[in-house]
Amino acid sequence: MIIVRIKGGLGNQLFTYAFGYAIARKKKCDLILDKSLYFKGYFRPCEIDNFELEFNKSLIPRFFKHPNIVCKLLFKAYYKALRLVCLDRITYREKQNYVFDKNIYKTSQKVLFDGYWQNYRYFHDYREEIRDQFKRSLPNSKQIKLIQKQIVGQNAVALHIRRGDYKAYKGGKCLALDYYFDGIKYIKDKIEAPRFYVFSDDVAFCKEHFNSEEFIYVGEKYDLTDIEEFSVMSSFNNFIIANSSYSWWAAYLGECKDSVIMAPVVDQWKQDFYPETWKTIDTNLE
Repeated sequence: MIIVRIKGGLGNQLFTYAFGYAIARKKKCDLILDKSLYFKGYFRPCEIDNFELEFNKSLIPRFFKHPNIVCKLLFKAYYKALRLVCLDRITYREKQNYVFDKNIYKTSQKVLFDGYWQNYRYFHDYREEIRDQFKRSLPNSKQIKLIQKQIVGQNAVALHIRRGDYKAYKGGKCLALDYYFDGIKYIKDKIEAPRFYVFSDDVAFCKEHFNSEEFIYVGEKYDLTDIEEFSVMSSFNNFIIANSSYSWWAAYLGECKDSVIMAPVVDQWKQDFYPETWKTIDTNLE
C-alpha cells in the first residue's frame, strides 16, 4: 500500500491522484489518499471528493469535515494517532517541480509521496483509465448537456486566460498577450471560422483585448460553478490553454485525434511538460 498526499486546487489534485493511481497500478498495490490538508482549514476545497475514483480510500474519515468543536477535537486525536501509524513509512518528497523522476519506481510500497507530480509521463500509460474516471465524475446536468450541445463543435476553441491570483505574484505570473495573439493566429490557420469560448477570472481585462464577435465569454453567458465550467471546457477538442493545471487537464481530457492544442512554454512550464501532440509557443510573463 502506498499513500499519496493530495494538495493544491482542482488541477493539482487531479495530478496527484493520477500520479498515485499509476504508481499503484505499476506496483500492483493499494492506494490511500492523504487529504489531511483539507481537514485543517486549507485555502482550497477538496474537489476530488466529488469524483468517482477507483482508488478513493482516505486516511481521514469524511465525518471529520464537519466544522463543529467535537469533530475538531476528534480530528486532532485521530491525526496524532495516524502519524504514529505512519512512522514506519518513508516520506518521498518531489525533488523538482514539473520534472519526471524515474527513481520513484525504485521505492517500496511503504512510502508516503509528497509533491505535485505535474508530469504526464508518470501516468500517460494509463491515460484512458484516468480519463474515464475523471470524465464520468464531472457534472453532467441537463444544463451542461445543453450548453455542450450549443457551443461545442469542430470549430469551437476553449480559450483560458487566468489572471486573478496571478496578478499578485511578485515579478508577474500572467502570460503575455502576444502568446494569445499568436495562438489565435495559429488556430485560424488550422481551423476554418473558429469560435473562441473564453474562460477567465478577469473578464473585464479580456474584453479590452478580445472584443470581436468571434469571442464568447462563457462565464457571462452561463451561470456555472468552477467545476461546471471545467466540465464544459473539458468537452472541447481545441484549446489555447494558460499556464494553469486547470486548463492543462481540460485539454488532456478533451484531446482527440484532430485536436489543435496550444500551450505556453514559459517559466517552469517547459517543452517536455506537454504531450508531443500539443503545439507550444515560447512566451513571457507579465
